[in-house]
Amino acid sequence: MTATCATSWRTSENRPDDLLVINIADGEGFEKLAPFLNRPIPAEPFPHKGGVLSARMARERAAIAAAQ
Repeated sequence: MTATCATSWRTSENRPDDLLVINIADGEGFEKLAPFLNRPIPAEPFPHKGGVLSARMARERAAIAAAQ
């Protein structure tokens, strides 16, 4: 954990509503981010690097599921 992450974690550990942990690589996006920022969920999909990244993430999830 970097010093910045460690500092952020210690600062927010007594204020859990002030820290958003989001896993973009696992498909989380606006549905978690927008409410945290008190904003409506946008109609457009969460931005990412495109089809190549999406395909890689799908393969990794499938490999993990198959190994379990």
